[in-house]
Amino acid sequence: MNQEMPTSTGQNVLSFTGAVIETLRQELEALVLLESALGAEFDALRRRDLEGMEQHAHRTTEAVSRLERIGQARERQGRLLHRMLLPMVERASLGQMIDALEELPGAEASAAELREAYGQVRRQAQFTQQQGEELAFTLQYAARLTQDVVRTLHDLQASPGLRVYTAQGCPAQAAGSRSMMNRVG
Repeated sequence: MNQEMPTSTGQNVLSFTGAVIETLRQELEALVLLESALGAEFDALRRRDLEGMEQHAHRTTEAVSRLERIGQARERQGRLLHRMLLPMVERASLGQMIDALEELPGAEASAAELREAYGQVRRQAQFTQQQGEELAFTLQYAARLTQDVVRTLHDLQASPGLRVYTAQGCPAQAAGSRSMMNRVG
């Protein structure tokens, strides 16, 4: 069921579809950068490299900001593409819009390219999200461990004076408390 569309309108749709494909490619690139930053942050955590973690956390934040800007552009483009392809439908997914694009004469190649770009972005987004969740879990675990160690050290310092037995067998106050933390460096 090919929809009849004036040539200029069809050309506009095809031209605009090219812009959407380019935005999806940028989104894919941003997702790959985010994945790289998350991986580097995880490696720095594993090496206990606090300075490296801070650097990579900054890279992660930049990648997320870039991804959000690209996502906003893609949403705007998606709304416009929706109005061009399916003006009578209130809501449509990108998959439905691609199906409608395939029905246009001469748009099969653009529709296939758009479907492929969209699939790549979805796969990369799932992988990147999984990596982000793993890093978040690891950071939460490390934070809990650190809290437990600090609490234990604090409890050791706050314990009441220790009593010992002297050589004569009499109980006596132990020597002054010793810190479990190296305060010298």
